[in-house]
Amino acid sequence: MRKIFLYAFIILNLISISLTAQVRRIVLMEVVTNSGCGNCAVSNEIMNRFYENYFGGVISVRYHASWPDISDPMFQADSVDNNARTDYYGVTYTPQYFMDGVSKGAAEDEERMFREMNNDLIKKAPVWIDIDADITADSVKFNVIITAYENIDSGNLRLRTAIVERLKQFTVPPGANGEKDFPDVMRKMLPDFNGIDFPSMQRGNSATYSFTCAVNPIWNWKDLAVVAWIQDDNTKNIIQSNINIPTVIIEPEQDDFLVVQQNQTITNYFKIKNQNNKPVSVLLNSKTNPLINGWSFDFDSLGITIASHDSLLFTASVSTDTNSSMLSAQLIVKNINDYLPYHFKNSFIAASQEQPLVIINKNKTTILTERISPVLDSLNLDYSVIGSFETKHWINRFAQLNISSGMLFSEDSYPSYTKSDIVFLISLLDSGKPVLVSGENISASRSDFAEARTFYDDYLDAQFVSIDSADFVYSTVDNPVITLGTFNLSGYYTPAPEVITSRTGNSIPILTLNSSYEGVVGLANSTSSMTIYLGFGIGQVDNFYSRKELIREIFTWFGILRPVGISDISETVPNRFLLEQNYPNPFSAKEGYTSISFFVPDNNNEEDYSTEIISSKNNNSGTTSNISLKVYNLLGQEVQTLVNKKLQPGNYSVQFSSNNLPSGIYFYRLVSGKNKITRKMILIR
Repeated sequence: MRKIFLYAFIILNLISISLTAQVRRIVLMEVVTNSGCGNCAVSNEIMNRFYENYFGGVISVRYHASWPDISDPMFQADSVDNNARTDYYGVTYTPQYFMDGVSKGAAEDEERMFREMNNDLIKKAPVWIDIDADITADSVKFNVIITAYENIDSGNLRLRTAIVERLKQFTVPPGANGEKDFPDVMRKMLPDFNGIDFPSMQRGNSATYSFTCAVNPIWNWKDLAVVAWIQDDNTKNIIQSNINIPTVIIEPEQDDFLVVQQNQTITNYFKIKNQNNKPVSVLLNSKTNPLINGWSFDFDSLGITIASHDSLLFTASVSTDTNSSMLSAQLIVKNINDYLPYHFKNSFIAASQEQPLVIINKNKTTILTERISPVLDSLNLDYSVIGSFETKHWINRFAQLNISSGMLFSEDSYPSYTKSDIVFLISLLDSGKPVLVSGENISASRSDFAEARTFYDDYLDAQFVSIDSADFVYSTVDNPVITLGTFNLSGYYTPAPEVITSRTGNSIPILTLNSSYEGVVGLANSTSSMTIYLGFGIGQVDNFYSRKELIREIFTWFGILRPVGISDISETVPNRFLLEQNYPNPFSAKEGYTSISFFVPDNNNEEDYSTEIISSKNNNSGTTSNISLKVYNLLGQEVQTLVNKKLQPGNYSVQFSSNNLPSGIYFYRLVSGKNKITRKMILIR
């Protein structure tokens, strides 16, 4: 059961209170936009999603520039203040946003914006700002009360305030970019855009500043709010900000990522502190990823009023069983009295120490749940699905987790990955774990940042060739990974696979777009690291059987899945066509050989092959089968034929001699009719 505690802090007066050294920071996001700017519409959509999810950690003021469309009605309503703020920052293009006075360019993804906000939040702040506002149809009157939590040297600090209209809506778009909704439109700066000098303050002291302004008839006075901030005019850095609407955030009392064991119940504590000078009524709830059978999450929604300077401490618990999985919960707090859907969320993640497969999902959840999850379930492969917001947590806990493999499930999304995604995947590869990358915009995202280029060039060993529109894919002849044959791409979007090639020539083409084996869309690399790169979305493979066989063969090559039906050598005739892992593996030139065991069932009858001498164990009479066992190098070239013969049902073993072969990775393939199994072995000298 969730536990709740209220801690009351009694404040006698601001001069004598016992203050901690610093207080929660609220990040100010200033945005420069324009209703005629096409790119602004794209950037604003990303920004608005981020803002809705992290309101209270961040607040905003939006300035409307005079370009590209000077007729923007929000610019025209206050051209003086809008021009002054764009000039203050030296803005020369739109869209552009600033976090606490630092330019961040255009909004490209929420994860990056979260990281920028969080980097500022952890710095805390030396002051707290309260705003008491009286807003009527005629006027806006407000007091800004500033409390120092440490000694403040004025320097070039200035206090600035802005009246904003929280959501300006039009029935018809006012500009060419099609936007009709405009959040936090700056309506007036008081006393003007210059603000006022902010004096030095001693820790524990407070100061109050009063402002008043007539309401312009074009403003929706019921939707007005007041934002205040303190800014250093030399550096442009903002040390604190706030809005007159009380905000709160959720903060973990301990780590928000817990590594859990089997059959364990573990609890995490979180805190909400109301730093405001007035009570705030909040609704606390959660959203979780779908839980696997046997795992449970204990958390109850709650509506409660937190008094000024009180704190709410609550818990969330997860219980596990023997399955390897993870819980990803978003704990959400919202001011009940705020009519807009803004809230603040924080993560609670619990993950098994053993992780056979971690999937970074960059696309619509429905593609994963409808087309990939059923395949993985049918293969009995445990997996955890994470988003870009969670990869940073997994990076921090990487040393505590035993992750066997990774997968970037991108499909047609752009950008295909974030910096955190790539850092996580590189960490996996550097620790010797295999990674599958699947998507149509992997190459397009290569230039987004340095780590992406390193990952694409060096780890995937890839080079972009072109975009194609073909929807049939073929596996290449005698490649050591994929034997599926031909399959079709169709489903959630029009296929546009990326044609790629090996940058160094060391990676093996495994999938192409035509039967002439031209237009490579799949590469297997096992030189410095083990990766498979598909230039199409694996979720686009049009039927369950083909998706299953493709994923099964990839993860068998990775060594994560055993070939279907593998079992120990026994005295009975097997009923499945099986190939064991060679032993020893790796094997050395000093040992001279390694043993390979395989199993022939009583279910084939095909034409004869040439004979080879082979030792057998417990052979049984019955229908014979044509068996081929060959060894290949990394380039797919045949190195040695070990078996090429008709065999009766039974268990067999054969020795592979290293002879004068160089050290490296080799593949051995067992073939009988339509049955094909490939495994990997390593020779060292």
